[in-house]
Amino acid sequence: MPSRYPENTLPSFRAAIEAGVDAIEFDVHPTRDGRLVVTHDDTLERCSNGTGPVRDRTFEELRILDFGSWKESKFAGTQIPSLEEVIDLACGMSGTVELLIELKEDDPACALAVLEEITKRELLHRVVVLSFYANLLKLLHEREPRLRVQGFPLETFARSEPDAYEWLFRLCLWRDGITREKIDFFHARGIEVDVCPVDSREELEAIRNLEVDTVTTNAADVLMPLLQDLELRPAPLPRTFAAWRLHGKGMEQLICEELLLPEPGPEEMLVRIDAVGLCFSDIKIIRAGGDHPKLYGRDLAASPLTPGHEAVMTIVKTGDAVPLHYAPGQRFLIQCDIYVNSRSCAYGYAMDGAYAQYGLIDARGWRGEGRSYLLDFPERLSCVATALIEPWSCVRGSYGIRHRDTPMPGGRTLIGSGKGESGSLRAGELFRTFAPGEIAAFQLSETAVRNLEEELGRPVVRLTDLPAGERFDDIVCWNVTDRGQAEALAELAGQHGIVSFLGKTPDVPCRIDVGALHYQNRYYQGATGGDISALYRRERRTGLRPGGNAWFVGGAGAMGQMHVELAISAPDSPSRILVTDLDTQRLEHLKRQLSQRAAAKGIELKFLNPGAVDRERFSEELRRFAPEGFDDAVILVPSAALVEEAARFLRDGALVNVFAGIPAGESAALDLGAITRRAVRYTGSSGSSFDDMAETLRLAATGILHPERALAAIGGMNALKKGLEAVAAGSFPGKTAILPHCPDLPLTAISDLGKLDPELAATLDENGCYTLATEKALIRKWGKA
Repeated sequence: MPSRYPENTLPSFRAAIEAGVDAIEFDVHPTRDGRLVVTHDDTLERCSNGTGPVRDRTFEELRILDFGSWKESKFAGTQIPSLEEVIDLACGMSGTVELLIELKEDDPACALAVLEEITKRELLHRVVVLSFYANLLKLLHEREPRLRVQGFPLETFARSEPDAYEWLFRLCLWRDGITREKIDFFHARGIEVDVCPVDSREELEAIRNLEVDTVTTNAADVLMPLLQDLELRPAPLPRTFAAWRLHGKGMEQLICEELLLPEPGPEEMLVRIDAVGLCFSDIKIIRAGGDHPKLYGRDLAASPLTPGHEAVMTIVKTGDAVPLHYAPGQRFLIQCDIYVNSRSCAYGYAMDGAYAQYGLIDARGWRGEGRSYLLDFPERLSCVATALIEPWSCVRGSYGIRHRDTPMPGGRTLIGSGKGESGSLRAGELFRTFAPGEIAAFQLSETAVRNLEEELGRPVVRLTDLPAGERFDDIVCWNVTDRGQAEALAELAGQHGIVSFLGKTPDVPCRIDVGALHYQNRYYQGATGGDISALYRRERRTGLRPGGNAWFVGGAGAMGQMHVELAISAPDSPSRILVTDLDTQRLEHLKRQLSQRAAAKGIELKFLNPGAVDRERFSEELRRFAPEGFDDAVILVPSAALVEEAARFLRDGALVNVFAGIPAGESAALDLGAITRRAVRYTGSSGSSFDDMAETLRLAATGILHPERALAAIGGMNALKKGLEAVAAGSFPGKTAILPHCPDLPLTAISDLGKLDPELAATLDENGCYTLATEKALIRKWGKA
């Protein structure tokens, strides 16, 4: 680092490596006794207290000279280093820093001695040899084609070679004479371009948009911070990083640990986590531990998990087998719901996630099953706003859930009837077109079974008992009026199973698993009559009814706010929206945020705290707001009891969206007659698809959607657990996000950022929302590489 240290000395190289450079450049000369030493000039006058050519002195004669005082008195006594010492220093300090060795003299023996030294040390992959003597570079290239050599334009060489452009790896252009045309000329020939020297902000700005490959500087202490500030180069990688890992069940088992930074394998990429949103789904993982359905019984004591899935990340290093278009410096948003071989290996669940400063993404993330789960980062958004794309896409995706509208082809179908049922039952044409692999019957009369066999031209398996532990893709409850039998049949539905109620149903509510709506993507449907195929043809509205009455149960929480905002901003929005929540403060916050926008669209928006009135009064308020019942009820609290309550206030054709993740196996007492006779339907969400997220990202990037409006609090790595506890307690009226590389940033409400630092308040937008400027200010003040 010649700007501050005597050039080509060990103190200078040490400082440059500590500054985070990718390579150190130095000049090699032979001594009279056959050693190789490192100094810039071929004579001694400028950089030492000696005189004459370097090559005329022995190594010991050179070692007694002072190569430091000429720069500054504090460097007095600095010795000339040998080539071996420079290599030892560089390799001892860094496993990646490259060595750019310049041959300053037209000396083939010296060139071959350099080649012998780096070959002996197996350092060909870390060395580039540079010279003004193209004849020396050609000699080395012919002796060792794997060695990368760097030169100059043909007219600049002291000794040129006409075919140099055929084997040069890189060439150097002087900054004052560089043009885009020259760069394009050499790039077209597969030659990288280096620019020298680049020592200041002005000089860097002058070449910033020219797409050069490398720059050489005399002032690494100046240039490295500039490159990072301008986001042209990531910060140097640390040896260790912080990660919150779950070792068992419960918040006390979530522990912040310091881990060694991993080296990516051939199919892995090392990523820096730039921002991560805190999600209630992660709290469910923490509470359930290895019993969480997506952890498949993982022993967290032996194999801790790093949760976190709402993440934005930057690639910092890649393995050899990772495609070249995934390059260090690229930033991505991850679609966490990753599947391989039809099995979920979700990021932050089966795979380590983003509650860490760094992590590894393997081929499951970038290749998946023929599709990458990484989405390009839109530069106009902040990292935090982009991290919130994941929850926003889940909200949007919940209104587009598509269940099968046919029996499962090749699947298993179970048809159960009430005991002694003798009515007429038809399978219908769908069971011929989309034929299941097996059709089983339970308690159907022999006549009904034979009629089905005749209609379908295939045998039907007769069951004398319900098969415990088995699972079916399609279950039909035909004229089942016994509550216990209806409940037992419905419980046999497998993953993505459809449970159909046809004809008569029990006179009393039945306990139906509503947790399976979310975690197993189960679907409940019904119809009158005796045609099973007609069940699958009934109208299936997925979004909120345009102009209808919508009720958001628990709608003032972080995710609820997104649902309500989406409902208001939709082109075909409901005409009346009711938001109920037990937290008056959050209700008031949402009222301030959305009332004006709702009024501008002519939407009646009402907020109600059921805890502030008695049950009878609450029921009266609901009926007064929606006298004919609600067209839509969106359940945003993981409570089966609230599903039961919502079911009491539905109109015909209503859709119940169980968005909150009610634990699998938890049931609600529901009137099955409402499903068959009144076409009430129950659906649920278990996340978003890649397409959902891509479309949500597009809407945000174009300014149609504003994900940052849902952000209520921000914090750093050390505040992550405190942030999760706040999410669990509902302490903030919106989402909480973490900037992992701002470790000491305290957990702070967005509305209180001005108290944290008066300058931060000025970075918020006119609505008091987080912006890209806010993020940059936080990173400047609190960020640590």
